[in-house]
Amino acid sequence: MGALEMTTGTLGSVDLDPGIRAWVDAVPAFDDGYSRRRALAALRRRGPEGVTALARAYRAHDDADALRTSLVQCAAELGTAEAGWLLIEVLDADIHPFASVAMETTQRVIALRGLTPLASTGDRDAADAIARAMRHPLSSVRYAAYATVRSLPDEIQRSAELRFGLLVLADEFRDLYEVDAAD
Repeated sequence: MGALEMTTGTLGSVDLDPGIRAWVDAVPAFDDGYSRRRALAALRRRGPEGVTALARAYRAHDDADALRTSLVQCAAELGTAEAGWLLIEVLDADIHPFASVAMETTQRVIALRGLTPLASTGDRDAADAIARAMRHPLSSVRYAAYATVRSLPDEIQRSAELRFGLLVLADEFRDLYEVDAAD
């Protein structure tokens, strides 16, 4: 069984861009991360075209949760503004009716993690997506968004929508956040 099948289950023939396949195959590689870093660097060198291929693969495989999670992880690690648009799409997407809640949550939490550096440097679209996530129907995503906003610089937290979200969720997550902060 190849690395792709180990990551995604048996999907049969999955048609992926060679650069995206290199990333997916590198994820379960048992090395020091060299294969993964090399695949990521190759995607970065491709610039917006690499992210377009990543987004195309993400959209084409809506029935492959593990593969899509790996692609979201790749976008988060790319950390570019172009990758941010894919992460925003992931965060804003409706919950797939046949997907596992755990995978839906995982993908969105990874997207939040990938958007955090962009929002921290003033990317308004990233900050707005994080603010919208504080109203997500899944409480685990709301909590992750709440914790993300709490980690942003104070000047970013002062935006009206983020401040409102913090106030609304403060009571819902106060106990959880205080426990996490104590750890």
